[in-house]
Amino acid sequence: MARKDARATQWCVDISTLTGVTWRYLKVPDKVFAQLKPTSFDDLASALHAGGPLFVME
Repeated sequence: MARKDARATQWCVDISTLTGVTWRYLKVPDKVFAQLKPTSFDDLASALHAGGPLFVME
């Protein structure tokens, strides 16, 4: 998984450079995702923003 994480991180750097918008890689492990039980992306973002487990690879 380390290579996938590294590639996703590099993709964020590349797309940030191309668009001028900052992108960051956010890794939410499956077990954490299952505990959060989001029904939409907004639910997931809200749960993470509200102090839920946040895994950021930079």
